[in-house]
Amino acid sequence: MRPGRLSAIARVVLSKPMANSTAEPAPEKPRRRWPARSLRVGMWFFAIVTVLSVTAWGVSVRWTVFYMGHPFLDRFGVDAGYVLYVRVPLDAFAVDQLPDAPWTWHWLRRETPMGWSWPTYHRSLSGGYSDVSCPLWLTALGGVAGAVLCRRQALRLDRRGCCLHCGYPRTGLPAAAVCPECGRDA
Repeated sequence: MRPGRLSAIARVVLSKPMANSTAEPAPEKPRRRWPARSLRVGMWFFAIVTVLSVTAWGVSVRWTVFYMGHPFLDRFGVDAGYVLYVRVPLDAFAVDQLPDAPWTWHWLRRETPMGWSWPTYHRSLSGGYSDVSCPLWLTALGGVAGAVLCRRQALRLDRRGCCLHCGYPRTGLPAAAVCPECGRDA
């Protein structure tokens, strides 16, 4: 059977009203993209990311701070404007000779210049270690951009006449009426 004939048959079958159907189609629910509450949560999340990134950058100007487990194995910290994660596999050392040290914080005075580059990933050719670094200016910039976009979308909801709590469109409702979706005042 040809595809054109099949689609013609389908059109005829679908165009006939069914015995139990009503004459009017059901009204479509208005489409909501982001409720205002999740936008507020997102805005605060990105603001906190920005504040933490700027604080970590300020600390890394003078200090190298890292959280480390076994000596020379896993490290997570900030140094010279970067957030770093360093991983050394256990097979690079004699595991039975390593002390069972708890994870501890280490603070060292920084003596290297500040870094201004892109995120990097290094893996040694011998497989001895790998490290990932991301500049803190990039995380701060991403946090600011996320907070601004969330705030802009929340203001757009307000201008469209949507409920500020759940994002339901309030078109056709009096200004003093409660929201039919969440029951809160406008």
